[in-house]
Amino acid sequence: EESRATGLACFYLDAGSIVPKESIARGYENLKAFHGLSDEVKVKYHSTRSRISRGWVPLFEEPAYEQKVSHVEAFDLGMEVSEEDAAGDPGIGPNVWPSELKSFRKEVYGLYQELTDVSDVLFRIFAHALELEDLDSLGRHSTTKARSVMRLLRYPPETVQVVVQDDGKDIGISAHTDFECFTLIHQSAKGLQVLGADGRWVEVPPLPDSDTSFVVLIGDMLECWTNGELLATPHRVVRPKDGRERMSLIRFNGLDNDTLVLPFPKFGKPKPKYERGIRQGDHLQEAADKAQKNTERLLEKGDLPPSKYSAQNSAKTL
Repeated sequence: EESRATGLACFYLDAGSIVPKESIARGYENLKAFHGLSDEVKVKYHSTRSRISRGWVPLFEEPAYEQKVSHVEAFDLGMEVSEEDAAGDPGIGPNVWPSELKSFRKEVYGLYQELTDVSDVLFRIFAHALELEDLDSLGRHSTTKARSVMRLLRYPPETVQVVVQDDGKDIGISAHTDFECFTLIHQSAKGLQVLGADGRWVEVPPLPDSDTSFVVLIGDMLECWTNGELLATPHRVVRPKDGRERMSLIRFNGLDNDTLVLPFPKFGKPKPKYERGIRQGDHLQEAADKAQKNTERLLEKGDLPPSKYSAQNSAKTL
């Protein structure tokens, strides 16, 4: 009710009935294990080797949501779909798995599947909270071919590999809203901030690693469905300043590529921003194109180191 009153939704959800604390602990263990491998090993799993950008995203290759350098590296995965079944669908297909880590695939994908179950429940909870007659109004558009990615993120402390950039050297990931319906976040240390209605950045405190609660952020698609009654949550990550690295387990919960979202009639006449609707796949590609242009500008200004591993001259499909 508080979220509906303010229009800005950010809250904790205890997922312990579906995601045991042991799964979260194993998620962090595997995150540390992968990012602890040498770059020479990790480059075998570089995301540009995957048609759908699954795998490793090295430091300084994160999309630039603003013209600020991000200080984060990632391992990305999603629903396991064969190339034959994906049939070239953007963002849909097989994952890549590091053979050096024997339990990585089983444990990390196990966590992904548990978070899929959380997502299924949360779609229905949102439908109920929004007083939609059909509780499957949202979730039926999120199938096995939904644009739902999980990321294992590592943020180096501010003392490590700082890009000289006076206005953004503390940025882990620059300010943006997420492009899907909602996002689940578990973080090992502080750094996540959301933009309040008063225009000030508010720290979202981390919970203990053993806690089964996730931060929930609203994304662009749910904002459109509600005609702006729920607003997508602007957020960013600032880097640790205490010499520690920050780690985070992120699950983005999107829709099938061809889903066209329009405001439900119960939320009134569509506002100009939403009257043409938003198609999930197109929205993600537009975001990728915009981020690519920001990246090119940072490279031109000399603020971003050229990639050691991949070409930067074409837009990446998220």
